[in-house]
Amino acid sequence: MNGMLLTAGEPIASIPASRTVDYNALMLEYYETGRENRIREFLADCRKEIRSMVRLRDS
Repeated sequence: MNGMLLTAGEPIASIPASRTVDYNALMLEYYETGRENRIREFLADCRKEIRSMVRLRDS
């Protein structure tokens, strides 16, 4: 998946360990329905969470 994201000019997906269960459920939903809105929102939220963690670490 990260290769596809990078090819599209998007950052890699990094899923916090505490959110892997949600990620897996949303990916199954996507594979079963083809609807991508919820997984896209989840990945965007994870990016924000990772950025916040990096900012706190670098402070």
